[in-house]
Order: sequence, then C-alpha cells, then structure tokens
Amino acid sequence: MAVYFSGLLIASRSEALKKIFPAPELRHQVDFSVRASANHGTQPKKPQDLGSKAGHAVALICVGYFLTKLSNFLAKMIPFPGASTGTLCLATLALLSIASVVSPEQKWRPVAKPLARQLLNIFFAAIGASARFSDIMGIGTPILGLTSIALLVHSFAIGSLTFIVNKLLKTEISLAELLVASNANIGGPSTAAAFAGGLPSPSGGHSGGGGDEQGGLVGPATAAGSIGYAIATSLGVAFASIMRKILSIE
Repeated sequence: MAVYFSGLLIASRSEALKKIFPAPELRHQVDFSVRASANHGTQPKKPQDLGSKAGHAVALICVGYFLTKLSNFLAKMIPFPGASTGTLCLATLALLSIASVVSPEQKWRPVAKPLARQLLNIFFAAIGASARFSDIMGIGTPILGLTSIALLVHSFAIGSLTFIVNKLLKTEISLAELLVASNANIGGPSTAAAFAGGLPSPSGGHSGGGGDEQGGLVGPATAAGSIGYAIATSLGVAFASIMRKILSIE
C-alpha cells in the first residue's frame, strides 16, 4: 500500500500524465476568482476563536459518540451483515454534508497543506511499524502478490476508462481528479482527503491554501471514500457470509 500511495505522489508530478489528463484551465480561473472574492472580506482571527474551536471539537466528539450509538441501534433492526458500519458511514457523510453547508468559512485552510502531508507520512509510518517482517516473508507473500495484481488491474482499468471517457464524451477529468478517485477507492476517505490536500497545484505550489482545483477535491474525496466504505463494506461482509455458508454446505 505504501508503494501504491508513493506511486500516486510520483504520478501527480508526471508531466507526461498531465498531458494525457490535462486540467481545464478555465475551471481553474473560475474557481480561483470565486474563492478569491469569497475570501476577500475575511476578518483576522481573534484569540477568543481558540475557545470556539475547542468547543467545536468537543461537540464533534459528542456527535461522533451519538452517531456510533445510533448506528449500533439501527444495525440491530437491520438483518444484514455489515449494517453497523454502513449506517455509521452514511450518518457521518450526512453530518459532513450538513457541516459543509452550515460552516461560514474554512478556518483551517492555512494549515491544511502541511497538515495533509504530515498526516499522510504518519499513515505510512503506522502501517510499517505494525508490520512483522517474519509474517511478511511467510504468509504475507501470497497476499502481497494478490494485492499487487489487484492494484495493477485497478490502476490500468481506471486510467484506461478515464482516457476513453475523456475522448468519447469530451469530458475534462484531470489527472488530479483521477488520482484522488483512485486513492478514495483503495485507501478510503482519510488517505484520499490527505492526498488531495497535499497535491501540487498547477502553479507549482501545493493545494489546500488557495483556490486551485486540488484544494476543492478534499470534500469530494472524503464523500467518495465514505460512500465506498458504506457500500463496499456491507457488500463484502455479506459476500463473505454467503460464501462461508456455501462452503460449509459443501
């Protein structure tokens, strides 16, 4: 997985891939002008805002606890494997959608870029620290081979289909959108959001602090990853349960 995520970072800086999946310049200009006009009247932050942010953090923790209890309660009423995870992801997605509409401004935009890169590095380190080399050399070898094949098929399929759709339907799916969608598919909402926040902007900098397209992909990346969790987890658990019953009958 770490090799895959590193490959995405390398691909985001590939000039050859940027020519195959060019970013629509007009959309960059419109998005930048809209965000610039929206941020023109932003007032400087005051010290008392820290207390407000702390209150928001406590409120989010309470809401998260409530959503967890609610998902467990609904899962008992739904006779379907993986219902608890699915309802929790859908409830979280609904909360994020409401928060994006209610929130008057994005107060964390200035720190989004460095925070995204550091959290992505912590994610890599956590995966490596939890792995056992002896297990990797033993039972992990077939799993590594299967995972590598799955990632190669995924990368080839999503790249080819995006290229074909762009040519046939005259769409403008950029390289950044393609890579973020791939990350949301494989890693989920957490890695996809961090990856989208740390992508280089067309001007050569990094997203998350301005009005470029990549900075606007954080929300869609989180939503796509959450929807994927809600659907794929439930289907995966149900499929595993069905296969277990079939194998036990045989």
